[in-house]
Amino acid sequence: MMDLFVLSAPSAEEVARLDVATDKVNCVCLWIIQGVINEIKDGILDVPPPIVTRIFQELSTGMLGFNQAHKVAMVPFPFPFAQMVSLLLVLLYVMLPFYLDVFTRNIVITPLISFMLPVCYTGLNQIAVELEEPFGIDWNDVDIEVRHEDFLWALVDVVRMPTRPPESENGSLESHVLRGIAQGHEEGGCFPCTRQ
Repeated sequence: MMDLFVLSAPSAEEVARLDVATDKVNCVCLWIIQGVINEIKDGILDVPPPIVTRIFQELSTGMLGFNQAHKVAMVPFPFPFAQMVSLLLVLLYVMLPFYLDVFTRNIVITPLISFMLPVCYTGLNQIAVELEEPFGIDWNDVDIEVRHEDFLWALVDVVRMPTRPPESENGSLESHVLRGIAQGHEEGGCFPCTRQ
């Protein structure tokens, strides 16, 4: 079981609606889209339409990534294929030494190759088994808890930011930067960064 940190608890109504939802992630995505649309209709979200469409595009990209990860986690590797690989590995362990001995007739090379080749194939099989389920709590799994916590701290940073960017007194630094940009474009080149 993973301990995922949350910024605030959902309301009782949200919990009740999520309990009856069969696809909870799509339900929350719909709430976010509805919230953005309501903020625009109420005139609270004063953002140009091209920027708002980027919000919906990023939500769509996030849902696409979630659905791809969900497919990886939910679609199992074909069981008969996995059983066949295990059976063929056992046959390799048993038959390879006899087969190699016929060709090498060497007391050193036959055991060496008979050991190294099955170890390599077994290692490849174990890697395939690990890649079959990349999400979980094992050491080799994708660490969802750390990624979730990093995402939450990114949200906290966004929420902490003021609504306006920092400005210098009387806007002197900003006007100096704008003058430098205008001069750089007039001269057709870059301008050095200087501070007053």
